[in-house]
Amino acid sequence: MAGRDAIENRTEQLLKTATNEIVLVIGDESLLTDELIETLNEAGTGIEVIVGALTPSLQDSVDQAVPEATTFVSGLEWLHGDQSTESDTAIGRLLLVDRSTMLVSSIMSDSKAEQAIFGEGFGNGLVVIARRLMAQGLIPVPDPAP
Repeated sequence: MAGRDAIENRTEQLLKTATNEIVLVIGDESLLTDELIETLNEAGTGIEVIVGALTPSLQDSVDQAVPEATTFVSGLEWLHGDQSTESDTAIGRLLLVDRSTMLVSSIMSDSKAEQAIFGEGFGNGLVVIARRLMAQGLIPVPDPAP
């Protein structure tokens, strides 16, 4: 999937399907849009919303915009790679919904173009790897894979 509008639409759709948990790591401040904030704030009762940010200032922005969310500084500086250059690609967003649906986007440093991949199902390789990476010290529940 390519293009910020398509990715934002898919992100919104996925967030609205959550029944238990939303884990979102934001790797670029430009992705904290009014629409994303609104959708996160509309998460239903009983849905845990966890938002990670790449920087403390972005975490503060999320804290103010989505007061019901649990926020943290991701510690995932590797999302932007070592010694970034103009041609580097960085992770834009990691979204895990109910531990079974995953969206990962990348942003080109030079053009700011965003593209994403999406996967669902406990057995989907993308979901399994991402769930385990994101669970490192973040989600205390054991991996629910069968």
